[in-house]
Amino acid sequence: WTMLDRAGPHFTRGERYVFAVRQYLCVSLVKNCMSGIHSVAHWTLKIFLLLVRNYPHALRDEIGVFVSSLFLKVLDSPSAGHGQRMLVVECLRALCSDARSATGLFLSYDCDLEADDLFRSVVNALARVATGRAVKSADRPKPGGKLAREGETLRLAALEVLVGVLRSVLMAQGLPVGEEPDKNRSTMILLQNRTHSDADWRAKGAVAPAADAKGEAQANAAVPKAVGEGAAPGATAVVSVFDQKRLVKERFNEGSVKFQLGLRGGLLYFAENGFLKLEAKDIALFLHTNRERLDMTMIGEVLGKEPEYWINKDRRADPELCGEGFSVRVLHHYVDAVDFNGLMFDDAIRMFLSGFRLPGEAQKIDRIMEKFAEKFSRQNPEIFPSADTAFILAFSIIMLNTDLHNPSIKPERRMTLDNFIANNRGIGIDGTDLPEKYLEGIYRRILINPFSLKEDDKARERENEIVSASKGFDPSAIFGADKSVEMRKQFKKEREELMAESEILFKKKASGMLRTAAAGGAAAEEARRGGEDVPIAEIAGPMFDVLWGPLLGALSQILETSDDPKFILPCLEGFVFSVRIAGHNNMTLARETYLNTLVKLTFLGSTKEMTFKNIESIRTLLTIAITDGERLDESWAIVIPCISQIAKLQLSGSGLATDQDFLGENGAAPNREPLLIRKMEESNGKALLAAVNEMMVDSVFSGTTKLSVSGIVHFIQALIELSTREVSGDTNSSGMRGISSPAGKSTISNRGLVPSTRGLASTRGLASNRALAPSTRNLAPATRAPPADAAPRIFSLQKLVEVADYNMLERPRIIWQQIWKQMAAHFASVGCNDNPMVSMFAIDALRQLSFKFLEKPEKHDFSFQRLFLQPFAVIMASPVSREDIRELVLRCVDNMIRSKGRFIRSGWKTIFTILRLSADDSSVRITSLGLDVLTRLLDEHLDELCNVKRESADDEDAGDKSSFEAEIERKNRTAGAEDFVRMIGTSLSFICYDKEASDLAPDLCMRALIHLACYADVIQSGRVLPPPVAQDGWHSVCQTRDRHAAGYTYPGLAEGEAETMMLWRPLIDGLCAGISTPRNGDCTIQRASAVSLRGVLLRHGRNFSPQQWVAVLGSSILPALQKAAEKDRTKVSKITSESPTVSSLDFLLTSLPLPPVENDETLHFIIAMQAQSEDVSASRHPGSAETLVKASLYDLKKGGDGSLLQFDRVPCHDKHIPEEPFPDSWIATTAGVSMGMVTDIFSQFILPLGADGMNLVWPLIKNQLNMWILGFSNLNRRPSLLRWKPCEALVRIGCLELGRISCAIAAAVSQPDKPAWASTILRAVAETLHASSKWERSLHEDCVTAKLEALDKSSNEKSLLTRGSLEEEDARMTCYGKGRFVRKRDDAHAEVEQIELEWGAMLYQTTAHSSSFNGSKYEKWHLTQENFIEKYVPALKVRSIAAYLLLDHFQSWFSQLSPFLSSTDVQFLVGALESSKTSSSNAGADTDLAHAFHEAMMCDWDNDVEAIEAALAVSGGNSFSLGGSSAGFFFSQEAASTSKLLLVLFDLYKYTGDVEATVEWDREAFSESLLLETIVEVLTKFIRSERTEGRFVDPMVWRQQNKNTGRSPMFCTSFVGVVEEILEKLLEFEPQQFEKHISKIFSLLCALIQIQSEEIRSLVEKILSTKVGAILGISTKEWI
Repeated sequence: WTMLDRAGPHFTRGERYVFAVRQYLCVSLVKNCMSGIHSVAHWTLKIFLLLVRNYPHALRDEIGVFVSSLFLKVLDSPSAGHGQRMLVVECLRALCSDARSATGLFLSYDCDLEADDLFRSVVNALARVATGRAVKSADRPKPGGKLAREGETLRLAALEVLVGVLRSVLMAQGLPVGEEPDKNRSTMILLQNRTHSDADWRAKGAVAPAADAKGEAQANAAVPKAVGEGAAPGATAVVSVFDQKRLVKERFNEGSVKFQLGLRGGLLYFAENGFLKLEAKDIALFLHTNRERLDMTMIGEVLGKEPEYWINKDRRADPELCGEGFSVRVLHHYVDAVDFNGLMFDDAIRMFLSGFRLPGEAQKIDRIMEKFAEKFSRQNPEIFPSADTAFILAFSIIMLNTDLHNPSIKPERRMTLDNFIANNRGIGIDGTDLPEKYLEGIYRRILINPFSLKEDDKARERENEIVSASKGFDPSAIFGADKSVEMRKQFKKEREELMAESEILFKKKASGMLRTAAAGGAAAEEARRGGEDVPIAEIAGPMFDVLWGPLLGALSQILETSDDPKFILPCLEGFVFSVRIAGHNNMTLARETYLNTLVKLTFLGSTKEMTFKNIESIRTLLTIAITDGERLDESWAIVIPCISQIAKLQLSGSGLATDQDFLGENGAAPNREPLLIRKMEESNGKALLAAVNEMMVDSVFSGTTKLSVSGIVHFIQALIELSTREVSGDTNSSGMRGISSPAGKSTISNRGLVPSTRGLASTRGLASNRALAPSTRNLAPATRAPPADAAPRIFSLQKLVEVADYNMLERPRIIWQQIWKQMAAHFASVGCNDNPMVSMFAIDALRQLSFKFLEKPEKHDFSFQRLFLQPFAVIMASPVSREDIRELVLRCVDNMIRSKGRFIRSGWKTIFTILRLSADDSSVRITSLGLDVLTRLLDEHLDELCNVKRESADDEDAGDKSSFEAEIERKNRTAGAEDFVRMIGTSLSFICYDKEASDLAPDLCMRALIHLACYADVIQSGRVLPPPVAQDGWHSVCQTRDRHAAGYTYPGLAEGEAETMMLWRPLIDGLCAGISTPRNGDCTIQRASAVSLRGVLLRHGRNFSPQQWVAVLGSSILPALQKAAEKDRTKVSKITSESPTVSSLDFLLTSLPLPPVENDETLHFIIAMQAQSEDVSASRHPGSAETLVKASLYDLKKGGDGSLLQFDRVPCHDKHIPEEPFPDSWIATTAGVSMGMVTDIFSQFILPLGADGMNLVWPLIKNQLNMWILGFSNLNRRPSLLRWKPCEALVRIGCLELGRISCAIAAAVSQPDKPAWASTILRAVAETLHASSKWERSLHEDCVTAKLEALDKSSNEKSLLTRGSLEEEDARMTCYGKGRFVRKRDDAHAEVEQIELEWGAMLYQTTAHSSSFNGSKYEKWHLTQENFIEKYVPALKVRSIAAYLLLDHFQSWFSQLSPFLSSTDVQFLVGALESSKTSSSNAGADTDLAHAFHEAMMCDWDNDVEAIEAALAVSGGNSFSLGGSSAGFFFSQEAASTSKLLLVLFDLYKYTGDVEATVEWDREAFSESLLLETIVEVLTKFIRSERTEGRFVDPMVWRQQNKNTGRSPMFCTSFVGVVEEILEKLLEFEPQQFEKHISKIFSLLCALIQIQSEEIRSLVEKILSTKVGAILGISTKEWI
């Protein structure tokens, strides 16, 4: 021992010395290591340890033989004594207690593809010893005896060795190992000591064990390298070899299963994975080599298969390549691989049959034994020269073995020796007999030791143990035999066999090593040195992969079966070490398996009484959580539920109230657990309180600040998962894995994250809400189906709040953002819980955390506040949140704004999202509260929101700012502008909502509209500024694509204008949306939005440039008005007046008068009145727009129209506020105000712009007016292709506003701009009139054509019916069935039809009764004519009305603008008037069109006889002269066109030049001839009409007739006013002008004397007396 201990490098590396040690010393050690003398065995093992230290490479095979063939077999031997087994355990302790020796053992064997897994075998053997599984149940000593104590000592030693292995792995990886174990407990202290110093170790090329874990981690010393092809020089290569070896084993095991299930499938699998080639020889060698690992029955099947068998795809392939006959070739190669040389015949058979199980068929046995006999006789010719003799005897021996040892054969019938000899007579050469002694020897050996497979022997042994245990007695105890003596004898025998076997192995390996050294000693040495570069830390992971499975079984079994502390404490230490190693190496399965086992040992979640073992398990679990929390990762989901249960038990043990006592709903019993369970929990809780400090539980959560990012994320995931179950009422086991609830149902749940909140499906969600992050979509409440009486628990929720509080300010914001994402989703989920106490707790916790979080200033370009406040928004948006919870959220937001408003930056985004959600809430109370919060924000915190001071252009310090300060200021302005825009959108959400169930109260919407007016004042005052433009232009801050994104503005604007409109566009677009968004049955808010937009623009529109007005009108206002007009499908859109002169739409609300000036007393009076009525006091001074809007909306609420006239101090009797018979109609209530707003904008802001207003803005307004008057803005477009046609109400409004604009131009335009504006407006009116007339002519022609086509079709069908089946025309349907019309007769009261029924009876019934069965009078007409009537007649009426209304206001502005018109303008106007006059004249004279109008009227009346008779009575019996006839429309249009044409001509003819005209031209010459022709034409038609039709007119009609109305639509009655205008104008002629044309008009004047109209006769008389009399020289007094 001393020589080896002090050996130098020459002795340890010299080939001769190594050979001598291997050849002599190793053999001697084998003979003495298991000596019965303790000191001999002791010193032998010490020498062996020195060999391991000094010759780890050279004696690798010998060391493997020692361990596997001696030590492990001694440990597993039931006959070995306690001393021998303890020596082996202590020797293994010495091998495994040091990190370097343990890793060397693993590297040399388990990481070598050619070597056995020695380290795995050692661990498995120690596990068996530690658990007592190495001792058979029948051999176990009685408790309390000496053998029992010795067994306990052995098991404890084995357990300590296993824990020591774990400690070595920890030291190898530099992990903490805690306190060193007490080395005095070891019985072989010297085996662990090292006699050499560190310097000596380093001199020998090795590194001494590190003094502590830190030194161990830093030591990258050389470790033994695996010898063989699989060895690799680096750690990665070593681990790769280990993984490869493990993968090979896994695949081999899978292949063995497939081989057992099917021969073909198994062999093909082995071939696919590289274990063999599909060749007969390779398959045979593979089966022979792995015969103990494969199913022996299937091996026998392969060897005995019939010759026709094949597995190759091609049957005709070579048998060597698995073609037909391959099984025979496999058998031959298999037998050839077996060496029978020098063996006795029966031993050869025994060895041959030990590798497979003989098939049951005789033919297969015959083929196998025949090949065996051939090989044996060839190798042993001196025994059997002939193979036939060997074959027959082999077959006879197999029969003998079966006959002697088959339990189904009775003993008296079994084969005797004589029978066996007789059966084999004459089988020798030439019929000789074999020697009887030879046969007798075979018989005796077979009788004593039958042929048997190892697996059969083990199965019989297990069966015998079971039988002995069931019988329950020990024969040695009965007969007095000493069992220990028998065991010693048995162990002596086993020891001799082991030593003999080991000596043989040594000799074989020695000769192999010599050949290897001779062949390549240098290469082997080089490979040995290469292994010194492998750091031991890299090997620890694979080592633990081998170790953890058997170790877990041993530790768990010991803990379950033992209550002895000396066993429990090492086991728990092993759990701590195992979890630490598994966590460090990311071995999730191992870590979770150990933790689950430990959790089960704690008895947490069960109703069992806790003992010392359980409490220590709890302490161990807490220790792991505190010290190894960083390594738990996903396994926190196992640990945290246990901590929750610990806290619950401690609370029960302290006698305090639990969560269930506070959170139970509806007065339910807070705790319904059985009394026995409660008492057990209290008892266990008291035990825990005494043994476990409560600070340990708190340390788990306070220590989260030390966790890494991934560690804290996993911790929070687990805590959230548990909290989700707890708040749902699942509190029995808090979701602990492996622990069953009292009901017996497993509480293991899927370890997913909290429910996802992407894609929010909310019945209250805004369609335009883009502020919610995708992570907050699809929110579901944090509940699953708990028991009906379950009460929630909030322990985990409280701890989650504490963890958030601990980590909030400790971690960087970027890291905290990742953490908070998970927390936020859970808080939002719990906030929607059904239990109000739970949800309120969650929201209150959010509030407290938010207050603390907001105290930390937020840097620029970050959005942490927005993410932190996101749960509030998610709760508000959830469809399952309670109303009181949403109210609580709003109040929390209100408190945050009040107390922390100055700290809020990005949080405003979430706050505005919450307020927008409140606007769309189904509860009016929530909506009102949200609006109150927004109002308070606007009144008190607007400056904090904008955070921008107004800048002056001449700021002296502006140039002194650094680039950094300028950038900060730019970001401040940008953030302030974006938040201000969001605030505008929030107020708009109270207006532009989309709700199907119910609408908001108008008061709330009007309050929001006042907000918008306030925002307009803020923008105008400069309190909020648009973002400054960067060097790359306004595109850096503006965009025109996404209205929901920041920087949205109007396209086409220059720099400066675009940024300003960033603030204005959301406000204007929102108000326009309020105008165009339909409501359920009421247009109050749409009208209020129009009034508000009007007030804002009239107050601040003066600052807009022409380009900005183009953008506002063209992109916002006018499209909104058109959209609203097209959406109106109410009855108003179907109403058509009976005549252009008699309107059926007097209820239309038209434009409002201009509002008072800013400082008008009326406004302040109204504001004061409103404040008094609503009992509110203004906290700030309203701006000009806000004042006007507030007053106008108050007027609307009080029943006014928003014009403020009812509040005027001076009564205005001209303004009439009509009632609203159609409050649901946008056209009736809002269209007039909206288009009137456009007119006011034009008159106030566009006209002063001059040429820019005329060229840029006016075309937009003109196009919109044409849309409402014509239905199209492109006057060259074909009207038949229109997608939308305006109704009469829109036409009236459009014509009215066009007239107002014309009057405004005539009154307001300055002298230099008047000619241009005069030409522009005149051409606009003329073009519109011309286009309307052109469309009217087209409709006229299409209507007549369609009518004639319909009549032709009807006529053709009627003729076909007449020729084909006359009977159908006479058919009648009666209440008695079908009949045939016979004749008609007139009765005294009605017409009676005589009808002959089908069954012969005669029926008499009135015509009215018959029509009830055969349809109305106009039924066929409806069917044939309805389409073209509905298509053309209403459109023709609207066109006629449009022309009439366009000319209605003509006189009020034309006279003022006519001096500024050129001849071209006048010609264009006259042409348009002529066109209107001509089209209406042609339409009025067309009888086909008159019939179409007549039939349309009848269809409208639907054969209402009373209505028709009443109308005929008024019209004198002429239905074609009724109101609504073509004459009523077109005569009125013709009269209006003629009147305006005469007005133009008269004005030109009488032009005197009093007003200075821009262009001088001969107006009198232009108008004279046309004027005279028109006068003659009108008077001639009038006289002719009066003579032919006037006699049908009641004289009273002439007296009641005025210029604008008439009930009898005839030419004479329609043109009365025109004739009167002509006569009045003739009176204004100069004498020379009248005298010039007297010849053409005198006869007509004379004819007018006979007209029934007194007014006309009076005017004629006046002309004759003044004009004609003057020509004739007759004075007025002389005129009779």
